[in-house]
Amino acid sequence: MKKGRKLAESYGYKVTYFVGGNIRYAGGEFRGVVDTAKKTVMVRADHPDYTAEQIMRHEMGHAAFENGDLSIDEAKEMLLDDFTEGELNELIEIYSSEYGGILSADEAFGEICCDALGRMNIFEGTDLNSESYGKAQDTVRKYAADKTGSKGRAPPKKGGVKYSLEPYSNQQIENWKSSKRINVYENSAQLDLFVKRAIEDKGFTGKMFFGVVGNDLANAIETATGYNFTGRNVTLRADHVRKIFKDHGSIKSETARGQRAITANDFTLIPDVISEPEKIKKSTYNNRPAAEFIKVIDGSRVTVIAVDSGGSLDLYVQTMYASAKKGSIARMVNANALTKTPETTTGTAPNTNIPTTNKNVNKKFSREPERLNELRRQNEELKQREYALTLKSRSKRYKACSDLVRPTGFEPTTFRVGV
Repeated sequence: MKKGRKLAESYGYKVTYFVGGNIRYAGGEFRGVVDTAKKTVMVRADHPDYTAEQIMRHEMGHAAFENGDLSIDEAKEMLLDDFTEGELNELIEIYSSEYGGILSADEAFGEICCDALGRMNIFEGTDLNSESYGKAQDTVRKYAADKTGSKGRAPPKKGGVKYSLEPYSNQQIENWKSSKRINVYENSAQLDLFVKRAIEDKGFTGKMFFGVVGNDLANAIETATGYNFTGRNVTLRADHVRKIFKDHGSIKSETARGQRAITANDFTLIPDVISEPEKIKKSTYNNRPAAEFIKVIDGSRVTVIAVDSGGSLDLYVQTMYASAKKGSIARMVNANALTKTPETTTGTAPNTNIPTTNKNVNKKFSREPERLNELRRQNEELKQREYALTLKSRSKRYKACSDLVRPTGFEPTTFRVGV
């Protein structure tokens, strides 16, 4: 959560994190609120689907559009280079329907943009997830990076040196079109569908081509490992997707290793980790040269190991794993974390006279999709029961854990936390 706080503070915002459920107000549920007039932002730190940093980037997206650092009109114009007006309107309409139709077309488009900046996909794992939506999100992130990258605080920007994989030529792509096995990477939604098919269909033998290792990335790899991977195709095979899940997909096994279980969504991080690593390490696999690409994303240290295939000129992803997130609730309630972060805002969430509508120009509420609320509520009830037992067992050791407050007008219990 430190990255999210740093991002908000770069815009001059005071941050409050809360846990224990969404803010429930005026018949809706909200995972985050940003007040551009008072320069305050509230973010849920224990959301079941999104990290605090993702929600913070979403909220700061609202702030950036409100303050003029980004422009809704410019983002839409850039999208219209890739979509017809009818196609874009259809995406907006589908998105709005997930919120019960309470959002106007402009409001829905604003949420789509801010979701993209937070790398949040409300269609993840549903039949509404599509390559078109993934492409739209990628375009918005590119717009934001181009627009605000020079300021050093673009909402989607992360650490590491950006090398980029070289794209394939139109002729290469055309030559591969007839192949039932080869898939050329286009966007995260397409990769997500590839991974899900690999998991569900054991007979699927597809292969995803991300791009070619160019000179800059090859030089960085050679400096760190001594291996020359210039011109190698970075690939991911369907059978390796299944192997990665077998080796690192168990919550029980990964927890014992001090790691978290790999999920289908983690595979969408592969292009980012390889093309923008914070660290590269030398490795081997079955006596073949290999490289470890490491990057911290949303508080989790993600490692992707790619192996030189030799004759086929592939640098294929052999495995990946991720450390437990530093921003987990287990860490939040640790007594040391509570007492050793004096810069943290503590106490109740500010009572800012929240209106009965989210149309106030100074406040933006990140509302939860109506269709998913009931399922999430049921899951959260189970989590709260388990969490309550954990707090009860620790209450004698960590007095701060029982220091509960309830902000006026809000439903969820909020802990005083230091992050």
